[in-house]
Amino acid sequence: MWIALFIIGLYAWLFKRRKKTIKQDVTKLSCLFLVFTSSVIISKAQSTDITISGEIITTLQNKGKIVVFLVDFATFKKPLTGLDTVFVNPKDKIVYYTFKPCKKGSYGIRCFQDLNNNGILDKGMFGPAEPYGFSWKSGRKFPFDFTDISFTANSNKFITIKMED
Repeated sequence: MWIALFIIGLYAWLFKRRKKTIKQDVTKLSCLFLVFTSSVIISKAQSTDITISGEIITTLQNKGKIVVFLVDFATFKKPLTGLDTVFVNPKDKIVYYTFKPCKKGSYGIRCFQDLNNNGILDKGMFGPAEPYGFSWKSGRKFPFDFTDISFTANSNKFITIKMED
């Protein structure tokens, strides 16, 4: 914000008197362009974007895509949603995912392997009927909440998830 105000003030100061020669106007425009580009470069250098990536250790069923959701506290309570979604086709026992750009904060990751390609996590009699996984902090417990799968991302983060049958 202060950069925009500075540029507006500089523009007003440079062009408040139009009785200048063309050479002086070109010099002032060059100065204004230099200030603008340097402010853009500085603001990009101070960016707080991070990358959240990791690996998923899949089950032996290498069919159907793996749907990976990046969630925060608000989106955790809504099934099959997240701040961002990545689709991964498993070809090996380990697959990789990446979410970028992300802001610093508290996140969790949940995923499932859509074996029948219907777009939802199918439920069985005692839980999910398709492989699933979370970014667990420690021991698994049910029911669980966001604090059980959350992690703080202050810098680039790499998270390993093991799919459960």
